Amino acid sequence: MQYQNTISSQHNETIDLLVFFIGEFRCGIDILEIEGINLVPLITPVYNEPDYVKGLLNLRGQVVTVLDLGKRLGFDNSTITKKSRIIIIKSEAEYLGLLVDSVSDVLPVEVQFVEIPPENTLEGKEPYFSGIVKNENKLTAILDVRKIITADI
Repeated sequence: MQYQNTISSQHNETIDLLVFFIGEFRCGIDILEIEGINLVPLITPVYNEPDYVKGLLNLRGQVVTVLDLGKRLGFDNSTITKKSRIIIIKSEAEYLGLLVDSVSDVLPVEVQFVEIPPENTLEGKEPYFSGIVKNENKLTAILDVRKIITADI
């Protein structure tokens, strides 16, 4: 069953997904949502914020709020390693960084092959994903960036 939602209305026939991992969980973000991908620099902690807010960083003079995406989705806190990356996105008037465990590659996807995630696959995280794609026996959950930023988890 094909998944017809905002993906199909925003794109013609294909989308390119940046594939990244939170632990073993394989996700993708439409590259049109991404401003950049960075190594993890010094992050200044912020207090009295939700536990998924990792802190702030200075990126070429721009203050960026960093969210621990794994924690935001209900996983354990991320451990920063050499493979960890911050995916920079622009939300309204500010830049946000999504801390992920690693970044893999760019996956071109035909919109007609994006499907509704089976109910038991994302364990209550379905609202934060706009679909799922099967590619070479691998499943990639497509993150809805706007929902992950604005929703209360």
